[in-house]
Amino acid sequence: MHLIVIISLFLLYLFFLSIIITSPLNQYKLLSSLFLLLIFVCLSVILVSLFILFINKINHNQITAITITSDRSKAISALKNKTLQVWNLTKQKQIFVLRGHRDWVTSIVLVSDNYLISGSRDKTLKVWNLKTRKELFTLIGHAAPVTSVAVTPNGSHIISASSDGVLKIWNLYQFSMKMH
Repeated sequence: MHLIVIISLFLLYLFFLSIIITSPLNQYKLLSSLFLLLIFVCLSVILVSLFILFINKINHNQITAITITSDRSKAISALKNKTLQVWNLTKQKQIFVLRGHRDWVTSIVLVSDNYLISGSRDKTLKVWNLKTRKELFTLIGHAAPVTSVAVTPNGSHIISASSDGVLKIWNLYQFSMKMH
């Protein structure tokens, strides 16, 4: 669709240019043609700007990851708009939004039905308490955007990966006081 808009604008530009070139050198016709061309260019800029804003809005609301609680009552989605959305699956509506990352949230994993870990392009991991709807703490250590997060089966460690190929292992037991 973006290409169609650009081609249409270019064809309209050529049309107005042909009017200017083929009309006799009448001062009023030239001025009116230039005026029409100016209006066309202004409208084109406005339309393209609106189109770009629309595309950016769509892109920022894109979901990058999703997970479901073990009791199947909630879904959590990670978005490019830097948020995490928690959904009630029974009622099919959003319950609340978690905010705290400074860039796209790229990955999420549940430690239990109460604790969520998110990774982001801001190079951090955040641990969230879903009951209190609060961020518990931030794990800092990656030099590149976090691309994936996993938790060990016993819930004792988080493993995170970043776009520079580095894996980090985080011991959750050292943070367990903050999680109770």
